[in-house]
Amino acid sequence: MNSPLPPAATTLESSVARIVGRELSTADREMLINLRDQYGIDDDDPLVVVLSMTGAIKIMVDDIPAMIARESERITELHITGLRNQSNLVVKDLVGVVASQIHAAGRSRRGRLVDAAVGSLIGITVTLVLGFTVYLKFSH
Repeated sequence: MNSPLPPAATTLESSVARIVGRELSTADREMLINLRDQYGIDDDDPLVVVLSMTGAIKIMVDDIPAMIARESERITELHITGLRNQSNLVVKDLVGVVASQIHAAGRSRRGRLVDAAVGSLIGITVTLVLGFTVYLKFSH
């Protein structure tokens, strides 16, 4: 039977990297080395667990400003996109309102022109009928 491979040696750095969920930067590694040296703790010391949690918390707290900046940029971009979309809808609505008003104004202008033309035709027709009637009455 094959025996399973022995687990890789767990170091303070690998423990903290697992806790924070990412590879550690050079600055993070140096901070952990200084922390380990300050307290004189080796990787096989039982207190490495406490030191791992302490180091991870410090790294996560140090990451908070960058996370806030990223999220602020993302939210600002979403807000800008929303405002652009909203302004596009407002512009489309305004174009529709203006187009309907122009159409209504054009229709009423056409209506006035048609009314004037019909009125003129009626006037011409009445004049011709009266003129023809007078002509017939006085021509015989």
